[in-house]
Amino acid sequence: MLIRGTVLLAMTVLAACSSGEAGEKPGGNALPPAASTQAASPENSSTLAHGPQKLWRFTPQDHISTRTTVSGGTAYVGTTEGAVYAVDAATGEQKWRFDAKGPVPKAPAVDAGMVYVAGGGRMYALDAATGKPKWDFATRPANNTQPGLAPAADDGTVYIADPEGVLHALDGTTGTNKWDFGTNGGGDVAVIDGMVYVSAGGKGGVMALDVSTHTYLWRIEDPAAVLPPTPGPGGKIYISSRDKIYVKERGHIDETAWETGIGFLSPTAVDDNGVYVVNMSAVMGLNAATGTTKWTFSPEDEPTGPIASVAGSIPQTADGTVYVTTSHSLVAIDTATGKQKWQTELGSKLKLHHTVADGFVYVSISSNTGSGPTSLVVIDAKTGKAPK
Repeated sequence: MLIRGTVLLAMTVLAACSSGEAGEKPGGNALPPAASTQAASPENSSTLAHGPQKLWRFTPQDHISTRTTVSGGTAYVGTTEGAVYAVDAATGEQKWRFDAKGPVPKAPAVDAGMVYVAGGGRMYALDAATGKPKWDFATRPANNTQPGLAPAADDGTVYIADPEGVLHALDGTTGTNKWDFGTNGGGDVAVIDGMVYVSAGGKGGVMALDVSTHTYLWRIEDPAAVLPPTPGPGGKIYISSRDKIYVKERGHIDETAWETGIGFLSPTAVDDNGVYVVNMSAVMGLNAATGTTKWTFSPEDEPTGPIASVAGSIPQTADGTVYVTTSHSLVAIDTATGKQKWQTELGSKLKLHHTVADGFVYVSISSNTGSGPTSLVVIDAKTGKAPK
């Protein structure tokens, strides 16, 4: 079975800003547990053979705004109110809460015992065990109200691209600037197997750099190309665009472009059985060598039609299954056949973000209107069983 490489994604927002200096006094604070935070209840849990000790539902007082990052037995999420929560992945109990002084638009990055999160115009480096800030870095001017940029981290280095067009590589422990690289625009950042990928913004497309030498390798000159890229067999990297998927090999300039003709595509997911994307109406399984369509899956019970059901969902794979969300449920699909394994209902008119880790699916749930309660739910990836 192909073991998928770790993809550390940093989603950024284009805004005029100036880079800050590392080592400034952190502006956030590690806070005690919020009074209204609800941990898992024993009567609503199930004992499992691996991973979490029970299925659980975590309901903070804030509105969850990010996907979940799971690392070292802890689940991390951010909120629109500027909080970052660390939740025990085994029990659903809150470990700590940090105030980032501004909305947290993207999932935290975790590496080497540190958590990196952007909010309120700064990137904070937090101790993963305690939530206490170690250093911070300005990502935009104080008078800029755009959402903060988000970092990616790997092997002791944190990467962040600012809207002025500079990729910064910072020491993860001290915040010291290791090196910079001009990208002609700020955008998403991803780190995979010794390569850093930057969405250069505007007409810049996607740029690839070698982490060890800090050198430019290649660029996909397609402004619609989206990150994160996905690693596949034989050192291949898959990057999707509006109507095509680019296939690159690590360090090689040449590329293959599959002309799909099926409309806007999500970032890809890959396993031994193929490549998987979501377009505006369905989930599609493609041959990893040729890009030809193997199967198509469309939810049949979506009352508002298939376009509303899977558009915007980012597929993830594990153990021969691809997981996607609809506006009300989490769906598991067999990657070999395209047949549905199970579907778990989670409510209605929802905005769902999911992360697959250690045999479980962590789903952050919020209303698509931006109001009402939010929660983080753990679902058994094999059976679809969820807490009551």
